[in-house]
Amino acid sequence: MDRVTYPRTGRPMRQDDLNGAFNATATDEWTSSLVFKFRTCILLLIVIMAVLGNLLVIVSVMRHRKLRVITNYFVVSLAFADILVAMVVMPFNFSVQFNQGWVFGLTICDLWNSSDVY
Repeated sequence: MDRVTYPRTGRPMRQDDLNGAFNATATDEWTSSLVFKFRTCILLLIVIMAVLGNLLVIVSVMRHRKLRVITNYFVVSLAFADILVAMVVMPFNFSVQFNQGWVFGLTICDLWNSSDVY
């Protein structure tokens, strides 16, 4: 078995040092996995809440007669546009965050870039 040394000093590593390096790597993997899962849950929650919140606005304006004024029709129009963004654009953004890259192809990429809101 080859001797493992520290890069800067050239001093040989002890077995305890090697075990510490292994434990640090395992801890880093566990931490990155936890951060990935947390980020995935947050992104899913944002998409779901965007759709449900805007649906609530649209339904409330349509159900209550006193809310049917011209100003609220503009609000309904904005809510509908936001639902479209949440259903068409956000899932692709979620996929990019989840897969760490684009997996769909050039045509869908162009469509996504043209409909994305920065």
